Amino acid sequence: MFHHKLYDLKRDGQPPAGELIVRDPKKEFWIITVIAISALMMFVDSTITNVALPSITEYFHTSTGMSSRVILVYLLATAVFMLPFGKLGDIKGYKAVFITGFILFTAASLFCGLAKTLNQLVFFRTLQGMGGAMLFALGVPVISAYMPANKQGFYIGILVSISGIGVALGPPVGGFLTSYLSWRWIYLVNVPIGIIAVIISLIVIPSGMPCCKDRRLDIVGTLLTLITLTSLLYGLNMGQEYGWTSALTFSFFVIFFAGLVFLIYWEQRVPYPLFDLESFKNINFTFAMLAGLLFFLIYSGLIFIMPFYLEMFRGFDVRISGLVLTSLAAGQVFLGPYAGKLSDRMGARLFCVPALILTSLSFVMLMMMQDTSHFLYIIAALLLFSIGIGIFLSPNINIVMSYAPEDKKGEISGLMMTIRRAGMALGLCLFETVFSEALPPGVSGLCGDLSPIKQNMNLLNNAFHYVFFFGLMVSILALLFSIVATEKKNGKN
Repeated sequence: MFHHKLYDLKRDGQPPAGELIVRDPKKEFWIITVIAISALMMFVDSTITNVALPSITEYFHTSTGMSSRVILVYLLATAVFMLPFGKLGDIKGYKAVFITGFILFTAASLFCGLAKTLNQLVFFRTLQGMGGAMLFALGVPVISAYMPANKQGFYIGILVSISGIGVALGPPVGGFLTSYLSWRWIYLVNVPIGIIAVIISLIVIPSGMPCCKDRRLDIVGTLLTLITLTSLLYGLNMGQEYGWTSALTFSFFVIFFAGLVFLIYWEQRVPYPLFDLESFKNINFTFAMLAGLLFFLIYSGLIFIMPFYLEMFRGFDVRISGLVLTSLAAGQVFLGPYAGKLSDRMGARLFCVPALILTSLSFVMLMMMQDTSHFLYIIAALLLFSIGIGIFLSPNINIVMSYAPEDKKGEISGLMMTIRRAGMALGLCLFETVFSEALPPGVSGLCGDLSPIKQNMNLLNNAFHYVFFFGLMVSILALLFSIVATEKKNGKN
């Protein structure tokens, strides 16, 4: 079918120059197609559950604090395992790890759709997130290793656009499937697509490896990261369920602080660390990273809370809710590439600061919403946030990567993606926590039986306003970080 010759690596691990590059245009097409499918599946599943979460909450007769774990564990798994799986690809081969990710993601999607209990769904979503981490971590390395150099930028640009399209497709697809079939189909739809993608990957992705040096996997650092992030997020999640002074909640926070101390201690001494902590000594790098973390915190939190506002408070159909949330991805799809190019010439801070001003104004508009506000007003507020997304992401990446040493750009890129995914998980947890704490005592979040809350809609309205105010404060904090952070120019900080 394809005419392409791959050569074995030399004994020193170095491939002869150019021998791994795919020269067949047809094979190029199918490789980028399968990578695009992987990115689309991962990003769709990052948002598809949000619209269906009210239905999942009602189906399992639980609270949002418990059902939100379905989203939380997916984000947590992708955040924790992205870096180690990227390094595992360097050791075992990109093709093997990439296809393993597809198989794990597809199988986990099947079992998510068949889950009988909430705990089963949470467990299989964790496995799905681990599969997604494999796919996301190795998409760019596959392009860099096997695609012609003059086309790599174009293909990576396709992945950036695909990520925005995936975020945009998640809510309407989730709303459609949940409305006409059931919430289970938001996972089952991945199965046939995943099977086809695995078959294509086996045929087209080269087996040769461009690895140039031995890279040991930091298993201890991975476990410490998993323990630290999990204990923090579950401490926040369980605080609203069992009380902030309960022994369980306190134990999670103790584990978090202890895990953080041991993680920093370990990463400073291991020969092959999971994180490059030296880079954080630069204030511009650190502030740009923090701005990115906070931005994804409010982005994820907004995507999480808006379906509840639209469906449970305003009474919109799940399909309408999904279409409204699509507006959040418009800016990333249409403005992202142009913002990246212009920031190269004009300076990244010139885009990051206005972007966060727009997101702050968006939260102000959301705070001013009433139960009679027209849905076009809601779309306008979300579009304003979307424009902020479109002009923030690429320039913020430019600032971070400008301080990455040439031999560590891959590691810094992986670290940045990990921190952003951690921000998404933290945003979901914090927005739900603020919402639940804003409700009267005895009301634990948006429970399956909403009649106690709906007797007084002002309670819900006030709770949503508190959430939007919290988002505004975080957005302003990210704005302050972005005012300080600027990219490295002409070899100077």
